[in-house]
Amino acid sequence: MRYLVPALVCALLGLGAGSAYGSQSAPPLGEVHGRIAELQSLVAADNRAHPTAAVASAEEALGLLATAPDPKAEAWFLLALTRDLIALDELPKATDVLERGRRLVARTNDERTRLLLEIEAGALLNKMQKYTESRAVLAAALPLAESFHQANPGDYELALDLGRGYRLLGHSLNASGNFLEAIKAYQRAQAIARDQGDRRGQAQVLNKMGDLYTNLGQFAEARSAHLQAIDMAETIADVVLQARCHISLSDTYGSQHESDLQLKELDRASALAVKAGETYLQLVITINLADVHLLRNNDAQCHQPCGPLNTINPDTILSIDLIDLTN
Repeated sequence: MRYLVPALVCALLGLGAGSAYGSQSAPPLGEVHGRIAELQSLVAADNRAHPTAAVASAEEALGLLATAPDPKAEAWFLLALTRDLIALDELPKATDVLERGRRLVARTNDERTRLLLEIEAGALLNKMQKYTESRAVLAAALPLAESFHQANPGDYELALDLGRGYRLLGHSLNASGNFLEAIKAYQRAQAIARDQGDRRGQAQVLNKMGDLYTNLGQFAEARSAHLQAIDMAETIADVVLQARCHISLSDTYGSQHESDLQLKELDRASALAVKAGETYLQLVITINLADVHLLRNNDAQCHQPCGPLNTINPDTILSIDLIDLTN
C-alpha cells in the first residue's frame, strides 16, 4: 500500500501535466485562424507552374479547419486544391477533393464557388480525355458563370476562371472535331482575357488557336498564332508557358513533316524547361525528341515522309482573326 500515495500523486501530476500539455497542443483559436490566413496567402501567391508547395499548404489548412470550422475558407481551399491537383496530374485525388467541395457548397448554397468547381470539373474531364463529358459540364456551368460575372464585374478571379472555362471548352470541342464551336469558345475566351488585361490568358488562347489551325490544316496561320503566343509569354516572363508554346509550335512543324524546324523548337522548349526547373516537362520534351528522331530514321528508309499528314476537308477551313495584342 505504501506505493499507492506516490502513485496517486504521480497520477494527479500526470493529469495536471497532461492538461497543460493539451492546452499547448491546441493553440488558441486566434492562432489557428492566423495560420489559416497565412496559408491562404501562400496558396494564392503560388505561380501555379508546379504547385506542389501550394498543395501542401492547402492540405495543412484543411486539417486546421477541421478544428476551427469556416465553410467559406474550406470551400476556397478545396477549390484551390482541386485546381492544383489537376495541374499536377493527380487526377484520382483531384476527383475526391472536387466531390468534397461539391458536397460542401451544396450545403452552404455557395453558388459562386459551385460554378468555379464545375469549371474545374470540366478541366478534370479534359485531362482524362473525356471530352463529351467535359463539354456537357462546361456548357451547363459557363452561362450561369457569365450571369454571375455580369452581376459582379469587379470579381477578377471569377473572370479569369470564366476565361479558362471557355479555353477548356474550346479545347474539348477542338479535340473532338467540332471546329466551328471551338472557334466561338476561343473567341469568348479572347474577349474576356482582353477585357481583364490578362496577358497570360491571351497567350494561352493564342496557343490554343494555333492548335486549332493545325487541325484545320492552316499551317501558316498556326505558326503565326504560336509565335504570337511565344512573344506574349516572353513579355510576361512566363518561362513555362514559353516552353509549352514552343512544344505546340513543334507539333505544327511535325504535322508538316518539317522535322528540322520541329527539333529546333523542341530544343528551345527544353532549354526553357531546364531554366524553369520543370523536370516533368523536360521528360515530355525528351520523349518528343526521341519520337522525332525515330520518324526521321523511318522517313530516310522510305525516302519520303512515311506518316500521314493532318488532312482536313477543305470545305471546313475557315479564317479566324488572331487576338489583337495591342489591346
